[in-house]
Amino acid sequence: MTDEVNARISSAVRELRGRANISQEDLAAGVGLGSGQIISQIEKGERSLKANEVVRFAEFFRVATDVLLTGEMPKENSEVFWRGEADLAGRAEDEALFFDRCRRYAFVEELVGEYSPSTVPRYDLDLARASFEDVEKLADDVRNALRVGDRPGPVLRAALENEWKVKIFFSDLQSGSGAAVRGDFGDAITENSGEAEGRRAFSVAHELFHLVTWNSGVAQIPDLTDTQKRRVEQLANVFASALLLPAKELKREVYNSGVEQGARLLDVVGACRAFSVSAAALAWRAVNLGWLAAENVDQVISAIRGKRAMMDSNLSSEEGGNSHELPERFVLLAFRAFVGGQISIGKLAKLLETTVGMLNPTLAAYGLDLDSDAYQTEILSA
Repeated sequence: MTDEVNARISSAVRELRGRANISQEDLAAGVGLGSGQIISQIEKGERSLKANEVVRFAEFFRVATDVLLTGEMPKENSEVFWRGEADLAGRAEDEALFFDRCRRYAFVEELVGEYSPSTVPRYDLDLARASFEDVEKLADDVRNALRVGDRPGPVLRAALENEWKVKIFFSDLQSGSGAAVRGDFGDAITENSGEAEGRRAFSVAHELFHLVTWNSGVAQIPDLTDTQKRRVEQLANVFASALLLPAKELKREVYNSGVEQGARLLDVVGACRAFSVSAAALAWRAVNLGWLAAENVDQVISAIRGKRAMMDSNLSSEEGGNSHELPERFVLLAFRAFVGGQISIGKLAKLLETTVGMLNPTLAAYGLDLDSDAYQTEILSA
């Protein structure tokens, strides 16, 4: 490669690493080079990259190889609000995949003429001074605005995707339990695919709090202290609990034989299933409502989990669920573009994160197949 190209590559690597906020050692490990010293040499222009190394760097940062070769940087990613602690190297990879998926989704939407900006409402909330009562009121307002009824858990994800155009993904995350972001592609959430199904609605509701309060300071992530971040996360948990478990409906479900008689284990187990929440989420909601003493939480959670056989297996499994990593709408839109001749079979495979050889099994998981002609048949009159 020429000196000019090497200079562009060294500059691009330096900027991309800075954007990812990772060390030279972590980058070296991610691209399979020996040490951070080699990355230092590359960034100083003292060592050129081989063609296969350019590809490895591009794949690591999830950018086109042209970004490295031309030095033309893509638009810088927005800040991501993460839930949970994580190592920076793992977080960089997770964020790169998250943004890549968001932009692929937006690309497909625009390609088939179905791009719609996110309609998530923004609420002003003083995150430094908000009380739990303020957050519970916000949860009621959001539930009513989204029109998901008194038991939102089973329908929350679909409502956010269809009504408010939120892009929701599941990934085997290395960094934390989930994240929310706003960008030129709209609003998006990524969740950990390793979580139990009964915890996923809560995770989505938690991230929704960050989206609806984004204008109240959540976007200023670098400026938040650790104490402030913990407070925001606490408020997000209160919001998720109140959104998914409205007090009046929960009381009716749990105390269906009368409050004065106490809540039976059967009723509590049934409530977990009805509201699509975990035992822990329901128990702590009961604490917040004054129905359960905090010192009894572990005992109640243990009792509920001991009777998991009474619950729907998809909700009770502590081993994780079967949700697709890619949203069904995204897959359907990409497939529509393929059927319409707008993209090749190779492009379809790349969009769906698979190979041409494995495309049919991937599509089958969404109820589709490669027999594109079958989808051209008209079955409804105009």
